[in-house]
Amino acid sequence: MGKANVRRRHKASSKCCSKRTGDIAEVPEGAADNVALKAAASNHGFISPCVRQLRESNEYAVLEDACSDVAHFALQPRYNSAFLGEAVPQRLAQLLLFLPPYELPAGTTHPDAAPGVVSSMSSAATTTREEPQPHKGILFMQTAAAEALRSLVVNSEQDRVIDALTSAGVDAASGKNFAEGLACLVQADWQRVQQARRCMTPEDWMNVYHEGSEEEAGGGETAGDGEAAPAAATTARRRRQAGSTRSLYFTLLRHLEEVLALASVCVEASEACAEAFASSAGLLLLLDILRVATTTAWESLLHPSAQYYADEALAPMGSETVVAMRAYKRREICLLASLAVGTADVLLLLSPESPSLAQVLTGSSGLSGAAVPASASSPPSAVGSSAAMTAEQMSFLNTALDAADLRAWLAEKPAVEVQLQERFSDAALPSFLGSQHTVLAMERERVLYDLLRATLSIQGMLVHTAPVAANLQRVLPLLNDTLHKVSLPMHVWRGLLPLLMGTCEFADEDIRVAGTTLTTHRLHCTQAAVRLLHVVVNAVCEKNDTRLYEDDEAAFAANPLAAPLQSGGLFYAFGLLLKDVLWMSPNSGADGNAATMAGPPTDSVEARDVMTREAQQRALRAEASANAEVTAVQMVLLATEVNVWEVASTLLLMLPVASLGDPALTWRALMQAVLSRYELHLSAASAEASGGEHNSAHGSIVQHSASTQQLLWMQLESLGQMLWTMQRKQSSASGGSTAVTACNHVRATAADVDLLIRVSWEASASALLKQSCVGTVGLLCLSMQSAEAVATAARFALAVVANGGPAAVSNGKKLLDVYAQHVPSQVPACPAERRLWLQQLALADAAATVRCEAANTVMDLFLDERLDTAVYWPLGVHDTLSTFKTQLAGYVKRRRQLDKIVKRTHHLSTETPEAEQWSEVLENLCGFIDYKARHR
Repeated sequence: MGKANVRRRHKASSKCCSKRTGDIAEVPEGAADNVALKAAASNHGFISPCVRQLRESNEYAVLEDACSDVAHFALQPRYNSAFLGEAVPQRLAQLLLFLPPYELPAGTTHPDAAPGVVSSMSSAATTTREEPQPHKGILFMQTAAAEALRSLVVNSEQDRVIDALTSAGVDAASGKNFAEGLACLVQADWQRVQQARRCMTPEDWMNVYHEGSEEEAGGGETAGDGEAAPAAATTARRRRQAGSTRSLYFTLLRHLEEVLALASVCVEASEACAEAFASSAGLLLLLDILRVATTTAWESLLHPSAQYYADEALAPMGSETVVAMRAYKRREICLLASLAVGTADVLLLLSPESPSLAQVLTGSSGLSGAAVPASASSPPSAVGSSAAMTAEQMSFLNTALDAADLRAWLAEKPAVEVQLQERFSDAALPSFLGSQHTVLAMERERVLYDLLRATLSIQGMLVHTAPVAANLQRVLPLLNDTLHKVSLPMHVWRGLLPLLMGTCEFADEDIRVAGTTLTTHRLHCTQAAVRLLHVVVNAVCEKNDTRLYEDDEAAFAANPLAAPLQSGGLFYAFGLLLKDVLWMSPNSGADGNAATMAGPPTDSVEARDVMTREAQQRALRAEASANAEVTAVQMVLLATEVNVWEVASTLLLMLPVASLGDPALTWRALMQAVLSRYELHLSAASAEASGGEHNSAHGSIVQHSASTQQLLWMQLESLGQMLWTMQRKQSSASGGSTAVTACNHVRATAADVDLLIRVSWEASASALLKQSCVGTVGLLCLSMQSAEAVATAARFALAVVANGGPAAVSNGKKLLDVYAQHVPSQVPACPAERRLWLQQLALADAAATVRCEAANTVMDLFLDERLDTAVYWPLGVHDTLSTFKTQLAGYVKRRRQLDKIVKRTHHLSTETPEAEQWSEVLENLCGFIDYKARHR
C-alpha cells in the first residue's frame, strides 16, 4: 500500500491511457474559425482542409493555420483517429523536427517536404556550426506544429499517436527517429535562445516593443476597431511570412517552451522518448535550461534599482528607450518563468526510478549521496559530489530546496482561514488578485506563481531521486506554506466568477484578462503543491515496515518519516483543501491535525450556499461552450481534483477513519462527489448521442476533449478506491465480514448501491474502478444485514464474475475466451505490434482481476449459512462459482505457461503481481465450493 505512482506507460484499461493531468492541450477560442470540418459517415473517407493544407501548401502562414486547426480538432476522439489515419502526426513531426528554422538555398529539398519548404538535415545537427538567421514564419509554424502534436498525443486513445510516432523509423536526411529528433531539437533550440539573447541590443528592444504593440493590436480586434486592427494584424503576418525581424529572442523562447511542453507528454507516454532525454548529457542540458531560466528571472525580479513592474502612474516614465527596456524585461521574465515550468515538469516526469538522474545528482548509482548534510557547520547540499554537475547547478538545486525568496513572498499572503472569510461580489475585485489591482502588478504575481510551480516540481524531482529524511525535511516548509496560502481552488474559482462571467463592475478588459490569467496560474500552483505532496506521501509510505503489510495504519504509525508529515499543520492544510473541493464547510469534521473532511450541509444557510454554488457552476459550464478562458479554468480545476483524490486515497489507507471525523459525513461527501461527476458523464454522453456538441450546458466541459473525459474517470477511480477503503475499515473494525452485525456506521443507502452499480457498468470505467465498485457494494450490502441487500450484491457480483473487466475485451465472454480471442499465442517480433500485444495481455489480466474480486465478494457474502436457503441456492450462486473456478484455473495455467515461454524465447517478462491474487482466490474457491456442497 502507498506505492509510488510511477509513470503508467501503455497501461491497458477500458478508458484512454491516463495522461499527466497538468498537460492538457489547450487551443485558443476560435482557432479554427476558417475551417468547417464535417464528420462523414466514415472518418476514413474524408480529407479535411487543414490536412490538405499540411500536404500541399508552401506558405508558412497557411501551414501555421493548418497546425492550429489540427490542434483544435484533435481534442475530439473521432477527429484524432481520422488525423492518425491520414498520417498527420508524422507530417507534423517532419515539419517540427526535421525542417531547419531557416530557408536554405534552392535545390536542397527534403524528399518528404512540402513544395517550397526546404530541408537537408535535422535542425539539431547544424548547431555545431554557425547557421543562418532563423525565419520567423518557420518558427511560428513549428510552434503551432508542436502544439498540434501535443494535442494529438494527449487526446489519443491508448497512446496510438505516440506509438505511431516512435515506430515510424528514422528520418532519411537526419538519420534520427522521433524521440532522438525531439531531444536534439531541445538542445538546438536552447543554443539558439542563448545566442539570440547575447546578440540583443537596445535597437532590438525598440523593435520588439513596437512589434509587440502591433501584434497585440492585431490580436485584440473588436467591433469598434475599424480598419486599424486588421491592418496591424496583416502587417505583423507579412513580417512573419517574410522573416524580416532581426531579433527572434522571444520567438525562440516560445518555440522552446512549446517543444518542452510536447516533450513532457511524450516522456510520460513513451519509454523511447524517456530514454532519449534520460542520458547524462540530456539531463544536464535540462538542468542547465532550468537553472538559467530560473536564476535569470529571479535576478530581474529582485534587481534593486529596476522598476519593471512599478505602477506607471507613480514611476517616472523616462525616455521611450527606458519604456521599451522595461517592456522587454517584463516579457523576458514572463517567458523565462514559463520555460522553467516546462523544463521542471520534464525533469519531474523523468525522475521516478531513474538511475541516470540519480547518477547525475549524486555521482553514484545509489541514492545515498543525495542526503543533505545535517551539520550546521557544513554548507547544505542537495546533491553529492559529481563530476558531471557544475558548482552552479549544485548551488541552484540547494537554493530550490530552501526556496527562501518564495517563502518570504508567501509569508506576505493571508492565511487560508483569513481567505475563507472573504465574501465575493460583483462590486469588488477578489483579494487574491493582490493588493494592487493593476495589470503590471498582476503580471508580477503571475511570474512568481510560475516560479513557485517550477520550484515545487524541482523539489518533487529531488524527492523522487533521493527519498531520504533530510531531503523530505527540506521540502516540507515550502509545501506547507503553499498549502496554507495558495490552496482552496473552489474558493478561488468562486471569486473569479464575476470576471469570467463579465459581471464585475470594477474590471475593464485588461484587468479582466490579467486577473483571469493570474488566477489560472495560481490554480496550477495548487495542483503542483498537491502533486508534490503525493510524491512526499508515497516516498514516506515506501519506508513502511513490510512486516506490517496487512495493517497500513500500524505500518504508517511506526514509520519514523511519518512524524514530520503529521506535524506543522500539513495535514490540516490538506484537510481544508479537501473540504474545499468537496464543497464542505471548513468548520465541520474532526479536531486535530489530521486530514479531516466534512459532510453535507447541516443547516439552511449552508444548504443555500451549496445551492448557489451549484447554480453558479451550471452557469459556468454553459459559458464554457463559448469562452476559452472559462474552459481553461475548468480544465485546471478538473486536473487539480484528480491530484487531490489521489493523495486523499493514499492517506485514507494510512490514517484511522476516526481521524476523518464522523464517518457518515465523510461517506456522504464522497458519494455526492461520485454522483456529481457521474451526472456530468451522463449529460455529455446524452449530448454526444444526440449529435450536438453544445446541446448540454451541464456536460459541456466533459465534451470539450478526450482529456476532460479521462480526468473525470480518473477522479471516479480514486473516489471509488476511497469508498472501498472506508468499507474495508468499517468491516475490520466490526470484527471482519463473518462477524458483521448491522454495522452500517456510514449510513449508506440503497441509492448508494444503485449508483455504484451503474458507475461500474459504464464502458469508460477502468478495471480499478470496477474492482472497487464490486468490493464496495459487497461490503456495503453485507453491513445492512438484510436478505434483500445481500441478494442485490450477489446478483451484481455474479454478473461481474460472468462479464466483468474492461469493456474492450469482456462483452459477455468467458475468461478463457477473453484470453484466446485477444492474446495471440505468438509474440510479435515488431516492437510496435509487441506493444499492442502487451496491452491486450494487460486487458485480459485486468478482466481476470476484476472477476476474481467479484468472486471474492460472493464468498464474503455467504461465508456462513444464514442466507443459503433464501439467497445462495435460489440464485444459482454455487453453479456460477463452480464454472468460474474452472475458467480461472485454466487462465492461471495458461498465464504461467506464457510467462515461461516468453521469458525463454524473447527474454521478456510478462509476469504480473496480480497472479498471486488469482492463485489465492482459486484456492479459496475450491475450499468454499466444497464446503457449500457438503453442507447443503
